[in-house]
Amino acid sequence: MRYRIETQEYTDSHTIDGVTAEVTGTRRVAVPVLPRDVDALAVRTVVGLVLALTLVSVTWSTVSIA
Repeated sequence: MRYRIETQEYTDSHTIDGVTAEVTGTRRVAVPVLPRDVDALAVRTVVGLVLALTLVSVTWSTVSIA
């Protein structure tokens, strides 16, 4: 499983000498990344292949006629 590192801000309260103050801090958290959508990748590949072959066939037909 892959992870992406995100920076999150959080607030915390600290009491010093009876005075409470809000302190903002940051922390880095590893968030899991969704797996790759294989179906969408396959569809994009097939569409690209069909468009490329159509372009080749149109070019070939045009050159053959001339």
